[in-house]
Amino acid sequence: VIKNIEEVVSSITNALDRGEIPELKCGNTTKNFGRLTQAATIGNMLMVMSYAHNLLLNSRTSTTRELFYFYVTHFKSQRDTDAAILDVTRLLDVPRVSLGLVASPKGWYCGRLKLTKSASTPLSRARTDGDFELSDADDNGVDIQVTDCSTLTSIHGLPITREWLDVVSWKENDPNFSIESDAVCILCVEKEGIYTRLSEDRFFDKVPCILITGKGFPDLASRACVFALHNMLNIPVYGLCDCNPFGVSVLMTYWRGSSKLGNDADSYSVPVKWLGLRPSHIEELSPELPQEVFQNLTNTDFRKLDSLMSETCDFVDKNPERKEELFEMQENGYKLELESLQWIGLDFLTNWLIDRIKEEDVI
Repeated sequence: VIKNIEEVVSSITNALDRGEIPELKCGNTTKNFGRLTQAATIGNMLMVMSYAHNLLLNSRTSTTRELFYFYVTHFKSQRDTDAAILDVTRLLDVPRVSLGLVASPKGWYCGRLKLTKSASTPLSRARTDGDFELSDADDNGVDIQVTDCSTLTSIHGLPITREWLDVVSWKENDPNFSIESDAVCILCVEKEGIYTRLSEDRFFDKVPCILITGKGFPDLASRACVFALHNMLNIPVYGLCDCNPFGVSVLMTYWRGSSKLGNDADSYSVPVKWLGLRPSHIEELSPELPQEVFQNLTNTDFRKLDSLMSETCDFVDKNPERKEELFEMQENGYKLELESLQWIGLDFLTNWLIDRIKEEDVI
């Protein structure tokens, strides 16, 4: 990557020396130095490459937020920074992590999972909170750390850090890492509030599972965590979201990634199944719910629904049951948040989920 960055800069200076107008090809688009409207975009890209070049030369990493503040007098917003990073990944044809850039920790996980690793493995270098890390030594004097993800010193559990990106590529070749789990599934929860409620209730003791939240659309580290656990434990991934088009989009991100991630988009895909909340569930629950909890779909919601139903992604396109649920959502014309189920009772959601998982009511 260092060489690629240097070659890009060299091609720019060589073109200028020849009196030519340099161009940068980013995927299907071309950035032209001769166009005034693209001057800011190109300047942003050069700053990102300069920053990444320095990181890689010094074998360091940085969050995208740190990059924004490093050039805070130049970038107008984090969105501009993220757009420039995306352009650079397309220009160099590399994933973001190869630039030494990572997102700030966003997701959380907890549940029936115990991680054991030596001090040399990526996860052992991750900082964790409270009493999660228990240190010991093996017969050779190598520090061994055990993380029991069911021992909650915080209702959030453990933060999902960038080290999970390393685990995916490294886990099969390193004997100094093992996981123990009796979980029957991985439950990906769209909303932090619902995740927190399930964590507080120790839902994972009622149904052996691993709880994960990306707090909305999951970042790359959260998807890498789900991908690693799914493949290492060979257990299904279930998705729990609001009954609305954007909730379904969150689940689809676990399946196929996000176009905003550029070369990272297709990485860490898992065959997530839709546990709830689905329109067919609402039909069963509606007699117990007041009309005030039902919200009309907005024009934005309908546009998102149209986009989902025209998807070529297997999550929708190859699953008639999911398509039928989306059609029903469209015909009903309303949406429902998971929190509304608390109207029926404070423990209703937990008990309802237990029944759904036991009956394997997933599509």
